[in-house]
Amino acid sequence: MLPPKTPLCVYALHHCALLKHHESPWLKLYCRGDASSFPTMTGLSRQAFSLLHEVLFLGQQPQRTGRPQLMPSTAQLGLFLFYIGSTMGIKHLCLMFGITPTIFSIIINKMLLAPAGYG
Repeated sequence: MLPPKTPLCVYALHHCALLKHHESPWLKLYCRGDASSFPTMTGLSRQAFSLLHEVLFLGQQPQRTGRPQLMPSTAQLGLFLFYIGSTMGIKHLCLMFGITPTIFSIIINKMLLAPAGYG
């Protein structure tokens, strides 16, 4: 008999269940999505997405030393747009972007707290 589901195990997501970031469905949509699928999924055209990305990540310097960034800035913006514009749960967003719930939480909190000049 299986144990009952508790709120703690609902979001349990094992690292081995995640795709590598370079294999994620988000990256396929971003790199190879057609003109109609990108706005359907993100709510923005590619041009509007690029403009919003430039505004939010203006002046962001490429990281040269230390730990690598958790996600590229385009993926961070994509994650934020999916989070605010869809009914997908955290677990499914994590699977789509190839991240863990901890990284998801860090990125969403930063985007919510500092939407202008984030970076």
